[in-house]
Parts: sequence; structure tokens; C-alpha cells
Amino acid sequence: MLIAAEYPIYSRFGYGPSTDHAIYTVDARTARFIVDPPGTVELVDAPTLRREAPALYERFRRATPGAIERNEHWWDVNLQIVTVPGDKPWRGFNVLYRNERGEPEGYVRYHTDGEWDARRPNVTLTVDELLSVTAAAYARLWRYCCEVDWVATVEAADRRADELLPWFVEDARHVVQKWRADFQWLRVLDPAAALGARRYLAPGRVVLEVVDPLGLAAGRFAVDGGPDGASAAATDSSAGLTVPIDSLGAAYLGGTTFRTLATAGRIDVHDDGALAVADAMFRGEVTPWCTTWF
Repeated sequence: MLIAAEYPIYSRFGYGPSTDHAIYTVDARTARFIVDPPGTVELVDAPTLRREAPALYERFRRATPGAIERNEHWWDVNLQIVTVPGDKPWRGFNVLYRNERGEPEGYVRYHTDGEWDARRPNVTLTVDELLSVTAAAYARLWRYCCEVDWVATVEAADRRADELLPWFVEDARHVVQKWRADFQWLRVLDPAAALGARRYLAPGRVVLEVVDPLGLAAGRFAVDGGPDGASAAATDSSAGLTVPIDSLGAAYLGGTTFRTLATAGRIDVHDDGALAVADAMFRGEVTPWCTTWF
């Protein structure tokens, strides 16, 4: 996996865009939340967040295709528990959400710009990271950000492309996705291992002819899978679909459908039934999302 500097480069090496990210802005002065989840939010220091955040992130990662591991060093550096030469001090706030039982279920890290206009506060609150493992934590943390004193606008980058936030406010037009782009790219090197390692939304069997100009992963593979797991192996059976290796990378996490790729001419369809099966199998229950630059 990688993050592409320029879009046209990496398909030549077999990578396909597998996750998107987006920037959202919220008009904090006018957004009215229709939910007020129970639980508490509390400002915490970096050592406290360092104790709680890794376990929360791991729960999130295991439920989210595309999310990658963060090791101990990552947490120490990003929360500035350790000092890295050349890094500027982060001047922001850490907020932890706890449910009614006192269990942590999410956190937000943010900073503000202190902007005023004609002696009226016009502050932008920038979300550096908002992560949750329950809908209640998600809604409560967003609501907290929009209710901070003096804040006129909340802006958050590196968000998933299909945020739930618009559904938690009275008027979704006060939540704007102002930018969206590719983020994480994926290159399959061992199709049998990769296709057999994931789960599939619907049960089925499909035979794919994988084309790889670099000769690293070409072959014909039968995939038998469903919600409980899968197997994949080389086969001599007729292929229902011919899939270039970059298109396989784009579809692997479930963010791009086989039907979209077929309509765009990015895969060749030999059997319409195979396309329907592959489309149903590979679709993701959860939109793939990577929140970590690497």
C-alpha cells in the first residue's frame, strides 16, 4: 500500500486507488443536532490520551477495511510524548468520550485559530483526528466540536467519504463535503493469498483472470467466499471476468464495485452472471477508510 504523490504514476506498477478521503466543513453557528447521546466528554492531557487511544484505535482498525496499524512509536511521536527534532509543538486540545459506564469509546484532537472579525468571534476549529467505536461517541464528539465557545466553523480533513454526520443534524446542508480525493493505493502481489484472506458480503464463487503486465501476480483464480471467510486458488476453469491488477487493487477493499469498473471498461466481462456475483461479493459492508498518513 502507498499514498500516491501523483495519480497517473502508480497504475503502471499495478496499484489501484482503494480508499478516498474528504474534507468536511460544518457551520457551527447554524447546525442543530437532533441527537444528544448520554455519556461524558472531558478534556484530557496527552499522557491520558496515550493510555486510552491505542486500544480504541485498534477496535476501529479491526472493523474498518483500509485502516492500518499504529505502533507504539507512532503514538509517542504523534501525541508528542517524545520530542522529535524539528517538530513544532502541537497547541491543541484532547477530548475523551466515555459512555454511561465510564468506558472510553472515542476521542477528538483539535486546535483553533482564534480569529475574530469586527469584534465578533469567527473562530475555525480544526479537527486533527476524531475517532469513535460507537455511534454515540461519534455524534457526541462532533456535537462537542460544534458547541465550543466562539467557534463559527468546524473543519475536518482526512475523513471518510460517506460521513454519518449529515444524518445527525436537523439540516444536512450545514455539513458540506468540500473536497474529496484518492488516498490509499493498493497493489496485490499474491492473488490467491489476498483473495482468500478477506471476507465477502455475499456468498458466491467467481473465477477471475488476473492480468499483470509486470508478471508478478498474473493467473486465473477461483474465489469461493462469504461473510464467514473464503478460499482462493489457481484454477483451469473458464474465467467470468478479466481483471487488470490495478483494478483488482481498487476493488479489493470493497470501496470500488466491480460493476463500476466494468462500466468504465476497466475490466472485461465474459459472463454477466459472474459480474453480478463478483459485484455482490466484493462490496464492502463498511466503506474503506485509512486515517493514517504513512
